[in-house]
Amino acid sequence: MLPRDAETGEFFLPIHAIRPGPFDWSPAPREGEIVSFSWVHLQPSEGYATELPYVLATIGLDAGPQLMANILNPGPEDAWIGRRVRLVFEDRADGAVVAQFAPIT
Repeated sequence: MLPRDAETGEFFLPIHAIRPGPFDWSPAPREGEIVSFSWVHLQPSEGYATELPYVLATIGLDAGPQLMANILNPGPEDAWIGRRVRLVFEDRADGAVVAQFAPIT
């Protein structure tokens, strides 16, 4: 769910940029493309990532907003600018469910 302008229907992020006027929470598109990315080879903090390296990417959703997320199970050929990706949910051992993206094949 993402905030969407009730008058124009346009999605917007970040959430602190809520525009004046009415908005609603609407289902967001689940596909987009990689706008930028970085291979992470060192854990930024204890317990943050279980497998290294991983890809942290900026994803441009098809409806416009951009957000940062991991690319799930990336291989060397799976991350490039313009690569199409789809939202997936990963169940973690601690019971958390994390939104990530996977390459569309």
